[in-house]
Amino acid sequence: MTREKFRCHPSIIIENLGAAFIGLVLVMINGFAGIGSVLSGIESIPAKGVIISFVGGFLILGGIVFWQYKIWYKTLISITDGTIEIERNTINRKHKSYGIKNISNVNLEQNIFEQILRTYKIKIDTDSLSTSNATDIKIVLGKDKALAFKAEVMKLVAQNKNITEEDEQEMQYATTKDYDISYSVKDIIMHSLYALPLSSILSVALLVGVALVFFGAIDTDENIMEIVVKSFGGMLALFLALSTSAARGVLSFLTFFNFRAKRFKNKLIISQGLIKKRTYEIPIDRINAIKIIEPAISRVFNKQSIELVNVGAGDEKDEGAFLLLSKTKEDIDKFMEILLPEFVTNTDENLEKQPKAARMIILIRQLVYIVPLTIALITAIMLKEYTHLALYIPVLVYTVLMAFFMFSALIQFKTAGVNVGNDYIAIASGTYKKVTKLIKYDKIQYLRANQSPLERLKNLQRYKLFILANSVNNVNVTGIFHKDKFNDIYERM
Repeated sequence: MTREKFRCHPSIIIENLGAAFIGLVLVMINGFAGIGSVLSGIESIPAKGVIISFVGGFLILGGIVFWQYKIWYKTLISITDGTIEIERNTINRKHKSYGIKNISNVNLEQNIFEQILRTYKIKIDTDSLSTSNATDIKIVLGKDKALAFKAEVMKLVAQNKNITEEDEQEMQYATTKDYDISYSVKDIIMHSLYALPLSSILSVALLVGVALVFFGAIDTDENIMEIVVKSFGGMLALFLALSTSAARGVLSFLTFFNFRAKRFKNKLIISQGLIKKRTYEIPIDRINAIKIIEPAISRVFNKQSIELVNVGAGDEKDEGAFLLLSKTKEDIDKFMEILLPEFVTNTDENLEKQPKAARMIILIRQLVYIVPLTIALITAIMLKEYTHLALYIPVLVYTVLMAFFMFSALIQFKTAGVNVGNDYIAIASGTYKKVTKLIKYDKIQYLRANQSPLERLKNLQRYKLFILANSVNNVNVTGIFHKDKFNDIYERM
């Protein structure tokens, strides 16, 4: 591929305008269906106002389209002296330079529109904390140009990392049959179910239970319409809860459809997606940590999934950075030996739990919830004569919530753990959803020790480890441990 200046594919104009804009244009065009009747009464003031509104609307829409066209035409891309240059020569001129040596990912993406036009969106990310929550460079090119541009960039990245030409060629010509790990449709469906949040399951179960109680208490002699009217609100809530859970599952299935992963000498290739296809190429040395994820349902069925922490993969709102979907712990360990042997995932038996003194501190922190609940209970008892509320209702609600908060605190205490190993630190946290992060010492940017008055009395403290990642993974908080537990981290950073 030549290094001359070039533009994105013209279809980026439509993508930048967005579906809402296109819909608005179609609505306005459809509005001309009745323009004949308006023209017949052209002398009337209302008819003139309608025509002026339509003309004004189309002038505005035309101006927006023209501006997007100008942005496309005036934006030029080139590769020069080890940098990717993007210059936009509109009214407010911009010139951005991205060093090839700082590139962490070069990924390909295709939505439905791009699949129809046979174009690719190239997403390039750099190792930068300031831009870790969004993609640095987005370029839309025709298929052939996109693959050639990506190959050119990856070749330059390889030269910066002293990767041999043979290794780079091997990575460039990977085909579907070369993938080490692939998931069947059944595997992806099961992952979508295992990954459902506990709140979705509990809300559906609760509403089903209430519905059964309600219909069991209904007088069979009542009119059907009266029953429907009485139960409409409950049925609507149940429908919304079921729809939300189903939508989560369907979205997860579409996101991870045809999930595959391949390990090369210096990088991972991950491909996934049905409606929006994505292909990630992640250099091994740019993986800052991994997350072993066990949602509540997965913990019941002894399943885990692996997510990568890397600038570029998973930094968009609807993106995931998964390396492995839900499998048993034994399968996860086996697959990790193939894909990422640099991290050992069987850390559960090596995690050191929090000292018993931390349990009381965690329970005391529940006062944040207990005090307002207690005040609400006392208020309800005092006002029961005015509200005609049966006393057992606020007492029951108070008891259930108290039990829930205390139980959650104990689960949180049991889940937390840490393992200060030779190569990385493992941090387990969570309540019903357990997440274990494995962070290499050389990826830790800095540490911060936090110590509350209660923790100071017991010579305990917790740490915050900051790594280069998006805002979700940037800060990693440990449980409450003795101060000397973390002494080795400073020496190994």
